[in-house]
Amino acid sequence: MKKSINYILLFFLILSACSKSDESTDKEPEPEEPVIITATEPCLISDFDVLENSTIVINCLLDLEGQYVAIPSGVTFIFDGGDIVNGTLNFSSAGKIDDELLNSKLTLEGDVQLIGNQFELIASRWDIIEGNITSEVAESNKIKINELLVSIDSLVIEREVDFVINSLDAYFKVDGFDHNNNSSVREGIVIPSDYNLLLSDMVYFRMYPNDNQKPTLMFIGDGVENITITGGNFIGERDEHDYSQGAQEWGHLLRIGGANNIRISEAEFVDAMGDGIDVHGYGHSFDPHHIASTEVYIINNTFRRNRRNQISVTAGNHIYIEDNNFIDCSIHTDGSQGVAPGFAIDVEAYRANGLEYEIAEDIYIKNNIESGSRIGAFTIHTGDRVTIENNTVESFISYSTTIGSKINNNIIKGVTDFHLNGGVAIWAGRYDRYELNYNNEVIGNTIENYGTGILATNVDLTVGDNKILECINGITLEEIKDSDFYDNFIQSSLVNSAGYLSGAAATFIDNVTIRQTDEESIFIDVNREPFKFFGINKEAEYSDYTITIDNNSVTSPGTSTLASRGIIFTNNLIKEGGIRLASAENTNITKNVITTTTANAIRIDSGCSDIDITNNMLTTTMSCIFENNIDGVNIQMTGNVCNEL
Repeated sequence: MKKSINYILLFFLILSACSKSDESTDKEPEPEEPVIITATEPCLISDFDVLENSTIVINCLLDLEGQYVAIPSGVTFIFDGGDIVNGTLNFSSAGKIDDELLNSKLTLEGDVQLIGNQFELIASRWDIIEGNITSEVAESNKIKINELLVSIDSLVIEREVDFVINSLDAYFKVDGFDHNNNSSVREGIVIPSDYNLLLSDMVYFRMYPNDNQKPTLMFIGDGVENITITGGNFIGERDEHDYSQGAQEWGHLLRIGGANNIRISEAEFVDAMGDGIDVHGYGHSFDPHHIASTEVYIINNTFRRNRRNQISVTAGNHIYIEDNNFIDCSIHTDGSQGVAPGFAIDVEAYRANGLEYEIAEDIYIKNNIESGSRIGAFTIHTGDRVTIENNTVESFISYSTTIGSKINNNIIKGVTDFHLNGGVAIWAGRYDRYELNYNNEVIGNTIENYGTGILATNVDLTVGDNKILECINGITLEEIKDSDFYDNFIQSSLVNSAGYLSGAAATFIDNVTIRQTDEESIFIDVNREPFKFFGINKEAEYSDYTITIDNNSVTSPGTSTLASRGIIFTNNLIKEGGIRLASAENTNITKNVITTTTANAIRIDSGCSDIDITNNMLTTTMSCIFENNIDGVNIQMTGNVCNEL
């Protein structure tokens, strides 16, 4: 949507843009208020012939002298550099007036509309005080802008309001309470339906410092729809907040609570005591009066240093979070400590006692950039059908409870010692929420410089075409069933690097396939074990569980260790490295091609039973099959070809 700005205003905007640095929030320029009143000559209402259907051109300073002036039907007031003050115009019907003539000293009554649908706010014409002010003045600023939003809405019929602000730097006191003495989100600046808030980068809405638990700078909700906010800077008070009144983490800059068709773009959200933006519903999901937030677009914004999360989504559907820049989420500052959760984006619907109090689903997180988050980049704590795609991040991506979600085609590159030494780039599930996660996928991601590339658990998970570089562990499998791992490229020059391995807490893995479809390329190139499975499926209840490792091409100076039950290792090409079986049960090693200059091709240690080693092509400088045990039970070896180097 385009703003209609006269040439004088455009001149000022160009000057502002030319002097603005890239760090728009950290180095804030002084706003310059445009001058629109150019007339100098005074005049009175009696100087005009105000007749029915007439047009009155205001090119002078019209003082109504406190009068209540009745205006006939069809009269239009046109702005031409003048002003109207100190009185009331009462329009009988079909009146029209230019937005430039509106100000706090003119009252309009009766049947009147703006000419067009645009209004420009100039702070001095509405007694909104900028700069450092008292609490009382900040409260007055809030009241005045809310009254003005409602007033302008009433003057634009059957169209959306274009509410333009080109220059503003003001504090607003928004820490009020409702009739039950609870912190109220509705005590902030409240945007009506059918509104386009069009803000230049010289506009700063600032939350006045307070001690409230849930202050809200701006609120869009309670069933409103068709609202855009384009541009502007929304500034919190995390370092000035009074934290003495108990838990303090829900002071948000923008709350969207039960609203439809909302678009937020090209804005900055900085230093909130809580979140930059919070998206939720009105009422619980099962309430008759519940209103979900739907068709919410958060596009091309910048978020810096918000103390809790940059964005939270707790209830809503068809939420689009795209092309945003998330910087230093929840970091500790000299004035305040970051608090949990600490994610750039947190999808977290509330569920308890078997009830879904909130529902968050059909959420799209795409093409964003994240850096410097204290905890993580994006998490699906609780929500379904969430797509996290084509993002570039430093911190990890995770899900805890979700159905039908996708983590696809992201670039995740660790930059800290913690990332490399202990971090997990993608947490795909939580083993303590076992059957609550299914039908999810992790595909096409590029991961670099992490302790573990992907940690996978739960049910019905697809992990494919990921590129995992310079990580200690490629893919760790915790307790997981009915899942497919294919064409994951794992390469690391780190001394202790491994490919696929079982997690320390895992006791079972069932109906899981690790496979490769491209037979020409090496997909696992590490310095320790390409495959390492210890103590899996050993309990009697897991006796028929299987792990299939099929058609993979690997190379490593280390030896893969299979120390579990139910492993089917078939059709693999090992260009360097061997296989070690230890306490393995019900395991098949079949039709593999193994070449090694550093180890035995196959080594059988103690505790093995029901092992079938069949039709393998083995080439080594050591033993093709080395039996380092005296307690093996039912170990079958047939059709293997041994070539000694």
